[in-house]
Amino acid sequence: RGPRRAGRETTPADDDANDDRYDRYGGSGNGEPCGGVSCAAAGKFHTVCATADGAVYVWGHGRGGRLGVNVKAVYAGDEAVLAPARLAEFGVNTRFGGKSFGLRVVAVAAGKHHTLAATECGLAFSWGLSRDGCLGYLLGAEEEASAVSSSTRAVSSISGDERFSPTPRRIAGTLKGIRIVAVSAANRHSVVLTAAGDVYAFGSNARGQLGVALGSALDHSHSPKRVDLTGARSIADGGGRRCVGVACAKAHTVALTADGDAFQWGHGVPGGPRRVDVGSGLVHRDGGGSPGRGFVVHQGVTSRATPGRLVAVAAGATASLALTADGAVLAWRSDDKALRCSHVRGIPDQVVSVAAGKCRCAAVTASGDVYSWDVATEGSNEAAPFRVAGIKRVVSVCVGEKHSLALQRIARPPRETIPTLDDEDDDRYDDR
Repeated sequence: RGPRRAGRETTPADDDANDDRYDRYGGSGNGEPCGGVSCAAAGKFHTVCATADGAVYVWGHGRGGRLGVNVKAVYAGDEAVLAPARLAEFGVNTRFGGKSFGLRVVAVAAGKHHTLAATECGLAFSWGLSRDGCLGYLLGAEEEASAVSSSTRAVSSISGDERFSPTPRRIAGTLKGIRIVAVSAANRHSVVLTAAGDVYAFGSNARGQLGVALGSALDHSHSPKRVDLTGARSIADGGGRRCVGVACAKAHTVALTADGDAFQWGHGVPGGPRRVDVGSGLVHRDGGGSPGRGFVVHQGVTSRATPGRLVAVAAGATASLALTADGAVLAWRSDDKALRCSHVRGIPDQVVSVAAGKCRCAAVTASGDVYSWDVATEGSNEAAPFRVAGIKRVVSVCVGEKHSLALQRIARPPRETIPTLDDEDDDRYDDR
């Protein structure tokens, strides 16, 4: 039986305008997104995005609370949300006295059964199914007994030990007082990045996704744990390596450092974080000269000042990606113990954004085109990148398990400068 639909079929009548059920959907007066979408993420069953004013919109199948929509038919039933629904917890609200207030979201992440968000002031929130502690806080009988009776502290169960939070809740604990700037979510674990450059992970450590040694007593954690990148102290305390980006998939996590390196941990490989072998993906112009000479990194584009320096990473279940400063895409098998890269060929322009899903990857070029390709699995061949038809002016892309998203730049003239029929005799438009 397929999921029931929620959208036009369940649009409230005028008499329902003040019904909390539809307030949670964003259908009673919340209006359209302000300033366009600033970031987005695609999971297996749902999509989440944040707008320029910090509001959060979600849509998809919400069983288990992954949407954050406080409607029982959605979080505990089979009702799907087809139209983007705004979450009341986030965004600027100007309904009272014309004053702006609220939590402005600047980063979002969509896992398989849960969702994460980071606000402009550095707070981290999560909601959805709490498998192995991937929400970053406890949900249980003790929590229920002490929880206040508010929707934002609700705790529910759909079967047995499958506990979840149907609405956004702040991740505190070890993150209290720490400013969060980026988030990432996978099947059963989550990762956040601090303003100081530290990486914290929580959830399942069955494959070493948390950066904790396999075989230790810690097979999962509800409390965020700092990942040690070759330093005993945190970045804030003057140790370790400063990170500027994070990404995670089902069995591993990838971090981008400020000096342009990438580290990965997980997939059952012992030893914690390991440096990705970026050099293996670089092709020497002279067919084997010294690394100090020019590399032909991306179809004729030469890396001069900092050859091979990385500026972005993406983690996929089958393959992971890295983007160099001069627009080359490097890929490696996520389960490769040596983390050897190869250069992705067939994209005829510099790349500005990369994304990886379960078995598919995508890249956005400087000219606004999107290229996508399927990753070779057992018994299949690696597919060449192809241009996705029908979309232009794209600035970034997201790849989920079953769907993808593209953020498009759309330019239009200010409304007051668009001539109308009433302006035909106006001298201002005679020369146009």
